[in-house]
Amino acid sequence: MLDCLRHLTALPGITVEDSAQVDVALEAAERGIDFVDALHHAASAACDAMLTFDDRGFTRRANIMRMAPPVQVPGKR
Repeated sequence: MLDCLRHLTALPGITVEDSAQVDVALEAAERGIDFVDALHHAASAACDAMLTFDDRGFTRRANIMRMAPPVQVPGKR
C-alpha cells in the first residue's frame, strides 16, 4: 500500500496538500506506524504533544520510536 501511495503522489497532475507531511508519514508507516496515525502525527509537528485514545498501539509504538512530538493518551502520563 505504501508503494502505491508513493506512486500516486508522484504522478503528474496529482496535487498533495502538504507533500512533506505525506513523506514523513510514509516513512513512519514504513517503520510500523499506521499511515493515518502517522499522517496525523506529521501534521502535529509544531505541537508540544499529540493526543490519542489509542493507548495500546499507536502510543506504544510512537514512544518506542521516540517520535516527536510525543504521543500521549489524555489523562495518562
